[in-house]
Amino acid sequence: MTNPIAFITPEDPPFLVMHGEQDKIVPFNQSEILVEALEAEGVPVEFYPDPDRGHTKESPDGDFFDPQLLDQAIDFFDRHL
Repeated sequence: MTNPIAFITPEDPPFLVMHGEQDKIVPFNQSEILVEALEAEGVPVEFYPDPDRGHTKESPDGDFFDPQLLDQAIDFFDRHL
């Protein structure tokens, strides 16, 4: 299997990485590794770890779609598209 971080180049588009620290499907450190690799190549990256979320499960307060996270995503796309 090929690791996608081996193909990162400075010409890559900006990345938005959001990851729940309670994720039991995709280890949280995979996002940390991705972010570090992108930064090392000078690729713009915004990283939003969420200590209270998992992979697809709702947050402890019952919100599946956090308005703040949606606003961050919209702001990211407004700046880069």
